[in-house]
Amino acid sequence: STFAWTLAHITRGIDTWCNVTLQGGKPNEAMEGERLRNLPVGDAHDFAAIKRGVIEVRNRAKAYLDNVTDADLERTTLPPQGRWQEAKLRYYVYRAIAHTYFHIGEVAAKRDRLGHKVGDYPGLLSDAM
Repeated sequence: STFAWTLAHITRGIDTWCNVTLQGGKPNEAMEGERLRNLPVGDAHDFAAIKRGVIEVRNRAKAYLDNVTDADLERTTLPPQGRWQEAKLRYYVYRAIAHTYFHIGEVAAKRDRLGHKVGDYPGLLSDAM
């Protein structure tokens, strides 16, 4: 996949469960449009729009999650979404971390093959959290 598609892919999940489901907001256009959802993997043409959308999604999610307590992580349950079963907020947060970490490794491996030496990037998962 392209780097732009990968970035949109991981951000779309956060937008869906955090910004739309939990906060009742509207999906970010750069992440949610039918155009992006139905494109073949690797086909994301407007990287500038995706980067703007990522910043918007992350800012909205961070503002919400900064106020979440450990008790909230256990108390808050999200309804089933698509192929995902009902789950606690803690699961969604950990899943987003693991999913993002996986794709950081994917991008690092591709960059390394392209001659960009990235070293042990992204490093230890515990450091990325």
